[in-house]
Amino acid sequence: MVDRLLVIDDAKDVQDLISFCARRNWPQAEVDWYDPVAEGKPAADFDWSRYDFIFLDAHFGVTGKDGLSWLKEFSRDGKLPPVIVLTDQVSEESSAIARKLGARYYIDKHDLSPRLLASAVEAILENRAWIGASANDGLDDTDDDADMVEIDDLDSIIDAELPALDLELYDDEGSEPIIEEELAGVFGSGSDEPNLKEIGEPLQSLPFNVAIPGYRLHRILSSSASSLVLLAERKKDDRLAVLKVISTDVKDDKKILKRFMREQAMLAKLRHPNVVKIYAGGVTDDSAYIAMEYFPGGDLRKRIDAGVPEGKALEYFRDVAKGLGAAHEMGIVHRDIKPANILLRKDDSLAIADFGISKSLGASTAITVVGFVMGTPFYISPEQIDGEPATACSDLYSLGVILFELLTGERPYPQTRLPALLRAHTEDPLPRLPQEHKHMQFVLDGLMAKNPTERFQSVPELLVALGPE
Repeated sequence: MVDRLLVIDDAKDVQDLISFCARRNWPQAEVDWYDPVAEGKPAADFDWSRYDFIFLDAHFGVTGKDGLSWLKEFSRDGKLPPVIVLTDQVSEESSAIARKLGARYYIDKHDLSPRLLASAVEAILENRAWIGASANDGLDDTDDDADMVEIDDLDSIIDAELPALDLELYDDEGSEPIIEEELAGVFGSGSDEPNLKEIGEPLQSLPFNVAIPGYRLHRILSSSASSLVLLAERKKDDRLAVLKVISTDVKDDKKILKRFMREQAMLAKLRHPNVVKIYAGGVTDDSAYIAMEYFPGGDLRKRIDAGVPEGKALEYFRDVAKGLGAAHEMGIVHRDIKPANILLRKDDSLAIADFGISKSLGASTAITVVGFVMGTPFYISPEQIDGEPATACSDLYSLGVILFELLTGERPYPQTRLPALLRAHTEDPLPRLPQEHKHMQFVLDGLMAKNPTERFQSVPELLVALGPE
C-alpha cells in the first residue's frame, strides 16, 4: 500500500506529474511537494517517517544545490524511506553514483508514466535488484536495442536502408513538377530579390558543423544542441526543401540515431499525397540528414485559429485520415498527431509530417514535462497516458481531438494544468459538439472513446462511417 509520497524538486510540474501517476495507481495516495530552492535543505529533525517513498531531483535548478549530495547526507542515519532519484540527464555514471549513495531506483523524468511508477514501486517493495537508467528502457514502447548501430556503421546502414533519393515533387494530377510556383512564394518572381527574412532565423552560429551535399542552406527553422531544422535550396534545380539534421556526436544516445534512420527509412517508402515527401537522406562526417518538401502554407494550427467552415474542415479531416491510413497500412504509428504536424502546400493540400522524429530529436511539447508519454498532451490518448504502447487507435483518438478543433475552433479538453488535462483524457465524459455540428457526434464518439476497443479500429472503417465525399 502506498499512502504518502514526497517529491523534492524545484519544478512544480514534476510534482503535478507524479501526483497524477501516483493516483492512477493508488487513488488514496497523498503527494507532498518540497521546493529545495525556496525552502533550502530539510532540517536535521525533518520527519521522513511520514512518507513511503521519496522522489528526489538529482540536479536542482540552482548552482551549489544538488540532490545527490543531500541523499548522501540524509542516508547516513538510515531513517530515509526508499529514494527514487529523478533526472533529465540520464547517464550510466550518474546512475551508479545514485546507487552508491543509497537510491533504490533511478528514473528519467521524460519516461515518467503511471506504468513506470508502479513498476518502480513494485520492484522496491519486492526488494528486487537495482534498476538503473538503461533498465527503464524495457518499459518503453520502442524496439529492443540489440540491433543498435555503431557510429562507424551509420553510412553503410543508411545507404542500405535509406538510399539517396532523387524524387520529383508532382502536383495532385501527377503531371508537372511544381517548382516555380513553390519558389515564388518566398523568392518572388522574375527579377525580385529573394525574401527569406520572414522565415525562421538567420544562419549564424550553428550548434555543430553542417555541410549537406547538393544543398544551399538559407535559414534556421528550429534548433537544439544536437539537432537542426533548416530551410535549404537544392542546387540542381533551386527547389526549396526542409533539412532535418542530427549531429552524429549524439553517439552516447544511440537511440536517437536509430529512430532517425528507422522512421525516415519508412517514410521514404511511404508515397501518399497526404504524407510529407522525402527527397534524400544520408550521413556526412558530422551529421545525419533528411531532405523533405517545404510547405509554404504553414500548419493546420493557423487555419484552425482563423476559423474553418465546416465543409473545408471535413475536407481537411478526411485528408489527414487518408494520410494516417496509408501510414497504418505500412505498420507506421505516428504517436503525435496534432495540428502543428499537419502542413499545408501552396495549393491548400495538406500532408502529415514528423512521424515520431520530433520526439527523437528532443522537440518540446505543449507542456514541458510530458515527454514521458511520447506525445503532446492536448492530443494524447488515454492508453498513452497510462504508459501503454501507442497503436493505430491512439492516432485515431488524436484525430478525434483535431476534428473537434476543426469544427469548433476549441480544444475538447482545454485544461492547461497537466494533472487536470491528463485526468480529462482518461476520466472525463466524451466531449459534446455544439448543436450545429451534432450530426458529427457519432464520428467523434467513435474516435475519442476512452477504451481503444470501442473506437473505430481503422481508417477505412472511419471513412465508411463518414460516407461519400
